[in-house]
This record gives sequence, structure tokens and C-alpha cells, in this order.
Amino acid sequence: MLHPHPDGYAIYPEYLTDVMVLACPSDSDGISQLKGGRYNMNGDPDEPVLACLIDWNSYRYWPWVFTNENILAPGVDQNKDPFEGGDFNPDFGAALFSLNFVSIPAWAAGTNDGSFFDQDLSYGSTTFYRAREGIERFTITDINNPAASAKAQSDVWIMHDEMESDLTANFNHIPGGVNVLYMDGHVEFIRYPGETPASRAWLTFSNI
Repeated sequence: MLHPHPDGYAIYPEYLTDVMVLACPSDSDGISQLKGGRYNMNGDPDEPVLACLIDWNSYRYWPWVFTNENILAPGVDQNKDPFEGGDFNPDFGAALFSLNFVSIPAWAAGTNDGSFFDQDLSYGSTTFYRAREGIERFTITDINNPAASAKAQSDVWIMHDEMESDLTANFNHIPGGVNVLYMDGHVEFIRYPGETPASRAWLTFSNI
């Protein structure tokens, strides 16, 4: 299972001043772990926080722009039930394989400098763009009608509550749903099943 998270050194302590914000108020386990010293030196909450220990807790952070158009096979509904692996875009499957089995272990072992996570991912005919200022312009899918297919920063999501299984009882929020952080900084609560990333498609992927 992928547990994506930002680079602790890049965000703490100048941008992220309190690591407790990485624990959802509705995630009692996550709160207990952080109060218990998960991010602290020697696992001691009285010791300083170490940026290198900051990782996934209640939320998943994705450094690339994922849309239904680039993750799903043509014509597949994001909330098809049941949702199956073959319903994904094959290029997305290749990107997932690279993320899960090649790059992350190498990065964790110190054999990759992490630059992989700062670049676009290109597989087959699909490019998954690294989230950055202005990247929403690259999500246009119809060049003959760009205004209708372009996305705004308020449509590009980069972070959401953890979703552990297809049982809403395992979500941080009951009834099932997730808080989603968008690139423009606003947050929306989306009931499951709903728009990606609160869709059956994304739940299937995030539990691979």
C-alpha cells in the first residue's frame, strides 16, 4: 500500500510549524501516535521533532496531478461497482508499478536522491504532471474547446483523508467521506462514493 507524504525537510518547521495538523481531529489513532512521539527523536514526545521522521499519518499527499481522464480507461465510471484493476488506464498501472516497487524503496534506501518525486511521470501516451504553479493549464483534454476541459487550481486536489478499505467504518469520518485539499488552498468534504478522490476508483487504487 502506498503512503504518500511530503518531504519533511521541505516543510518543517518554516511552513509546517505544528506536526499535529497531520493528524485528522477525527482520527483518534493518528492523534495518539503523534502525541506518543512518532515524529520525535527516540520516539519520545519530550524530545525535538525530527523532520526526517515526518511521514503519512491521517492524510495522503500526492505530488502529481491525477484526473479521471488520466487514471481511468475510456468510458469507465469512477464509481463503477465493483471497480476492478482493468478499469484503470494501463499507463496509470505502469506509473503505479514504478512508484510502488522501484522508486520508493530506492529512495528509502538512500540510492535515489528523491529527484524522481520532482518530475513529471510519462508512461505510454500519458503524462502525469508534477503539481506546481500553473500546472492546471496542462489538464486541457480538448484543444478545440479548451475552456470547457481546462481545470482551475480549485479543481486540482493534492491531499485527502486516508481511506483504508471499502468499509466506510474505516474512514476518519462517519458517514464515509474525506476532506480534500485543493491546489488553491480550499478544503471540501466529499461523501463516498463521490468525485475522485472520494470515488471507488481512487479507493481501489489507494489500497493496492
